[in-house]
Amino acid sequence: MCCTDQPRQRMIPDRGVMQRPTYSVPFGRLLAAAVVILFCTAGAAEAREQEEHAAEETPLIRHVVIEAATDQTPRSDTASVAELSHGRLMVVYHKYERGKHSGHDHGICRIWSKVSNDGGRSWQHPRMLVDVAEGDMNVQAPALLRLKSGPILLICLRAHQGGGSSTMCLFSSEDEGRSFSPLEPVWTRSPSQSRPHTKKLV
Repeated sequence: MCCTDQPRQRMIPDRGVMQRPTYSVPFGRLLAAAVVILFCTAGAAEAREQEEHAAEETPLIRHVVIEAATDQTPRSDTASVAELSHGRLMVVYHKYERGKHSGHDHGICRIWSKVSNDGGRSWQHPRMLVDVAEGDMNVQAPALLRLKSGPILLICLRAHQGGGSSTMCLFSSEDEGRSFSPLEPVWTRSPSQSRPHTKKLV
């Protein structure tokens, strides 16, 4: 007689009492239930693994303040970053100072730098790289470029008094940004700040 899932009762010999009902479940049903449980468990584990993998591939966007604005330095911007040796980063930017045109494009600003040892999460070692010279309105708009040959180039715009003329300065570092030596300017004393002399770079 085949097994059923209905409870069955049987007499215990010589005592005439009924034994507690027992259940008999077909083996096929038990196997199917086990497969379903295993499938669900495996599916949930796979979903978790995919979520974790996606989280690892998604880059984190962090908002980091390199130079906070203060009463004495109301504005710092136009930053440029280059990678140094051993995974370090170097940033350059112009920093405006308090004065007659505080924070304005015609205000006094100089080129500063900082270094990060943790991938840009924090920045240390502030240092002024390029100062204003006699006859300058400010020094602004820096940019870094590492050459394939190794040196790091730094350019910045030296705006002259009145803002109607500029000189594009060029510097080179052979020691991972610890020092910069001046090179021949890209242009000198342009007739206007927005229309410099045309000069071919090799």
